[in-house]
Amino acid sequence: MNTPIAEMLLKSGPVGLAVCWVLIISSFISWVVIINRFFYLGMVSGATRKFRKQFEKLPSLREYANIEPRIRNSYAGDLVECYIREFNRIAQDLQRLKNSSELSFYFEHQTAIAQEKVQKETSKAARRLNWGFHILAIMSSAAPFVGLFGTVWGIMDSFFEIGNKGSASLTVVAPGIAEALITTVAGLVVAIPSVVFYNLFVHKAETIEDDLDDCSDLGFTKLKEELLLVISGKS
Repeated sequence: MNTPIAEMLLKSGPVGLAVCWVLIISSFISWVVIINRFFYLGMVSGATRKFRKQFEKLPSLREYANIEPRIRNSYAGDLVECYIREFNRIAQDLQRLKNSSELSFYFEHQTAIAQEKVQKETSKAARRLNWGFHILAIMSSAAPFVGLFGTVWGIMDSFFEIGNKGSASLTVVAPGIAEALITTVAGLVVAIPSVVFYNLFVHKAETIEDDLDDCSDLGFTKLKEELLLVISGKS
């Protein structure tokens, strides 16, 4: 026994069916992105929070190895490891400098360069976090208009049949109205989940980026502290 939706689909014309198929494919793509981002952002968020809690307890970058390996394997861990590489590089160069003016000049410029490198890594992480958001944004804005196109076409078809047959009976107008209604519903079915999850994911990604920025700032502070100890040891 056919459901009302199936019956409306069967009574729809080729344009209505084409619009419905476009929206079905769009819905499938949207849900692939939604499911992917739901689990991915949840995993990254949990790993970032755990890393941040352990990193805040470290007295210095030299104790970084004390953080659990599985937690270090995260975006936040990548940022801190970048600071550690920069520390090793800058510390070696500081050993070759003699007077205090050279040390001060080199310290200021090299720490700024290290921070810029970490900011680039942060930007890369942000791009990975935001993957697929543009798809949801497009679906949420375009799907209602695609459905509206099918709606207008179905109503036009109904009026054409009324004028062609000189009758406004249910059998004349029903196929066009069915086409109009089903495309409207299909457009909303695609758009509503897309816009809801888009906003949820954007907020989630922004929260993760804030945590990454906090880890980056803390790593930069520890980097400067460690380098200042190296400089004071030369004084």
